[in-house]
Amino acid sequence: MSIRRKVVAVVDDDPSMLKAIARLLSVHGFAAEVFDSAEAFLRRDATIEAACLVLDIQLAGISGNE
Repeated sequence: MSIRRKVVAVVDDDPSMLKAIARLLSVHGFAAEVFDSAEAFLRRDATIEAACLVLDIQLAGISGNE
């Protein structure tokens, strides 16, 4: 039986923040899936289940609160 890594979805429109959060999560054993907008997150492959969502609330387009 294989051990599945926890996947954390990260949504932020700042590329440097996406990179920093993904690296931080990776160091702590988490797989990060990054998205540059809420729309991109909503279009993601639904077969990959995220255990957690790190979300910027001030996004262009659909905001994090929406």
